[in-house]
Amino acid sequence: MRLLGNVPSTDGTINRKIPVGQWGGFLVFFNLTAAAGVTLTRAQLGNIRLNWGGNDIINLDAEMLNLLDNLYCGVAQFASAAAGACTMAVFIPCGVWWDAGNIYDVSQANDVYLQCDFPTIANVAVCASGTVAIYGVEKLGVMNYLYHLVVRQEIASGADLKTNVIALNNMSQLYLKSASTLLTNIQVSKNNKVYVDCPITVYNCYSDWLHLLETTNTTLAIEFCETRSIYEAVGGHVGYSFQFSGAGTQSYYCGWIEWTNQKAIESQAKASLEVKNRVGVVTR
Repeated sequence: MRLLGNVPSTDGTINRKIPVGQWGGFLVFFNLTAAAGVTLTRAQLGNIRLNWGGNDIINLDAEMLNLLDNLYCGVAQFASAAAGACTMAVFIPCGVWWDAGNIYDVSQANDVYLQCDFPTIANVAVCASGTVAIYGVEKLGVMNYLYHLVVRQEIASGADLKTNVIALNNMSQLYLKSASTLLTNIQVSKNNKVYVDCPITVYNCYSDWLHLLETTNTTLAIEFCETRSIYEAVGGHVGYSFQFSGAGTQSYYCGWIEWTNQKAIESQAKASLEVKNRVGVVTR
């Protein structure tokens, strides 16, 4: 793991260009001390963007990324004490969380940067001191696709059924955070196949079982790739119906893939050459 940069929390933001190379993921680490009378929460630690060539491929709150790390990866660090230490680790994979084979191959022709904005903790009345650091995980591999993760919202003025279509191809997941607060039932379909049609509480049980969680987790992942083959993501738009119990805004998070055929060829060649060079060093 390689340090790409760190700043004091009072800066309110950190923006780092990703160096040329092959990368398996990135880690943002918050190491903070809360102000007197304050207990810092995940929700106060801002937003994270991974931008590739001028387009945000990941753009969502740090809290949700940490919760998704917990969903797939076991335990992602978060600890917070009143007027004391607060630490949080946010791992940003180069692909779907469970797909360890995909990497991001950054060349001279690519402009890639990772930006974290945390205006709340820049205020010393909230966060007395601390740092935010970005690390990169260098890894040989093949870049088959870019993984996009964005947040959208459905707004209800009262108890109502909201039906919509998500105009994104190749969706691999649909995530809902604390859905039972506002929703009672959901229906989700893709390619004329119904993936979910049940109460939120029922699907919560299935999501926990599918993701090997020992206790109830309020972050739901509706998987369109249950066999963990990324090719299951191929397909058209996703339709949904959310039954609201009352007025409010429900955020939902869309994970989808963009195939990068030319990058696959380039990254395979680079990885093969690097392996040959390493073997040559060992055997000479």
